[in-house]
Amino acid sequence: MGLSGAGADGFDVTFANDIDAAKARAFRANHPDVAFRQGDVWALELDDLPAPPDLAWASSPCQDVSLAGARGGLKARRPG
Repeated sequence: MGLSGAGADGFDVTFANDIDAAKARAFRANHPDVAFRQGDVWALELDDLPAPPDLAWASSPCQDVSLAGARGGLKARRPG
């Protein structure tokens, strides 16, 4: 979302992925026109994307490193 106004042209979100069902529902509700695939990111293939990306971004789950989460740190199961 922050990149949508970046630079002269900005970026448009054209595809998203998440394995979590609650996050998938929230994304679809807020971005009904964006292609979305619920499931493991490792199962995605280039053909799953609507077009070759100009930018791809991903992050690991943050529950173990978030102040609001379990605070297990980088050695915990999820962020590793």
